[in-house]
Amino acid sequence: MRLLFVGYLHGYGGAEKQLIMLANEMAERCHDVALVSLSENNPCFQISSKVSYDYFLDRYKLRLLNIGSRFLYLKRKIKEIAPDLIIHFNLQSAYMCAFMGKRISLSTIYAERGDPYDKEYTGMLAIIRKFMCRKVGGFVFQTKGAQEFFPMYVREKSIVVSNPIFINPNEYNRVSAPDNRIVTVGRLHEQKNHRLLVNAIAELPLKYKKYKVEIYGAGELKEELQKQIDEKNLTKQVFLMGACSDVIEKIKNAAVFVLTSDYEGMPNALMEAMALGIPCISTDCRPGGARELIKSGVEGLIVPCNNVERLKAALMQMLDNQLAAEKMGEKAKDKMKDFKPEKIYSQWESFFEIITQRRGNNIEY
Repeated sequence: MRLLFVGYLHGYGGAEKQLIMLANEMAERCHDVALVSLSENNPCFQISSKVSYDYFLDRYKLRLLNIGSRFLYLKRKIKEIAPDLIIHFNLQSAYMCAFMGKRISLSTIYAERGDPYDKEYTGMLAIIRKFMCRKVGGFVFQTKGAQEFFPMYVREKSIVVSNPIFINPNEYNRVSAPDNRIVTVGRLHEQKNHRLLVNAIAELPLKYKKYKVEIYGAGELKEELQKQIDEKNLTKQVFLMGACSDVIEKIKNAAVFVLTSDYEGMPNALMEAMALGIPCISTDCRPGGARELIKSGVEGLIVPCNNVERLKAALMQMLDNQLAAEKMGEKAKDKMKDFKPEKIYSQWESFFEIITQRRGNNIEY
């Protein structure tokens, strides 16, 4: 099969990682694979030499001109590559293909990576998404909650496929005495709500001050978060670590991992922490990915979104009962064995075949 993957490679993001890894795997499975990044060229994850990679850089100050330029570039690349399927990890490129005519739109698969309930999908964007949903050939959702948001005509041409875990849980053994560290991983962005963690740490009793807090990630809220840390007098306890390629090595011996997001698709950082056996706390972020991964009190703890008191209580529970916390970590690690890449990628490949058969093989460009 000739496959074209389209995304926006901004850096160390979960969607970027999953897009690149999926393209790499399909190339390893002897498909003819091309990968295109629109507006950005920052692939922080290794792209296989078997994948043909190209990118397009924005050149205008006006957003509408950049969108128009991306549309023309993508249409030209589709004509050049003549793919059997076009797989999108971003809404914008998916609706571009929906506007390119029936043959291209029916060859399009949109992978929803975020929260379809989010307020950004209102107004004109909601209308565009509804138009796209009727036109494209198939959908891939990370959670049942995301799939259930959409009407039946979308669900009938969709599948739920979780993210794979690239960590082999058997390669990592927990140390008998974890570090006095609380860690989190995620872009410094409103969605991740790192402010919640900082506020909860500020309210912990004095006996927990020995625990250092490390926030791994880069983003536009760096200065704002640092100001919050300074104002809470936490400069000797909470640290913005920046983004790094070896984050697994950095966090593997932490006492607790915390995810404070308001919404996520299927949270990659949480899955990786669980695969390492780190006791995990997560908000009950929309549309339900964390809840599908963790049964609270069994594989970790789930707390309401943006609730300082409940997060504070969960942190104290984990830190005061380390034996019970480590048992939750062990169960989480065992659960992550269900997300092996071979299994997940076979689900993708089977879905590609279904959509290709449904659409037919005679496409003219």
